[in-house]
Amino acid sequence: MFEVATKEAVEAQNGGGYGENGIIYLSATDGSDATQKQYEARIRAGITHSNGSINIYRMDIFLANGYGFVSSGISVYREDCRIYGSKHNGFADNANSTVSYRDMSLNNGNDGFNGTVSSYTTENLTTAVQATYFDPYMVYVKSGKN
Repeated sequence: MFEVATKEAVEAQNGGGYGENGIIYLSATDGSDATQKQYEARIRAGITHSNGSINIYRMDIFLANGYGFVSSGISVYREDCRIYGSKHNGFADNANSTVSYRDMSLNNGNDGFNGTVSSYTTENLTTAVQATYFDPYMVYVKSGKN
């Protein structure tokens, strides 16, 4: 969604939005009747950790417009963290070492838990991902399908 300068400009900008006096005016991205659409409010981004080590306890992320939590540092330790409704992966575990206790990933657009390191080679085992999950929970419900 793009923020436009005036309420009148909403109609001219497909996917536009404008807020005024507590009212949000929207236009559909395909130019059709916006009142016949379903809208989701998403935060701009989740959390990205890319350097050193991090410990996280009881973190909740809702409706990230991308990945919920991306880690590519040295190590990540998580307990009781939850990610709901991210556009892509819930947890993207790319750190060299990940330990996860009772984390939940619910109804994200792609994988709930996903981990890869593109620089991994058999000659350089220090870049290898070692992830351990204790009691993880993941659910994905595709809209309109059983």
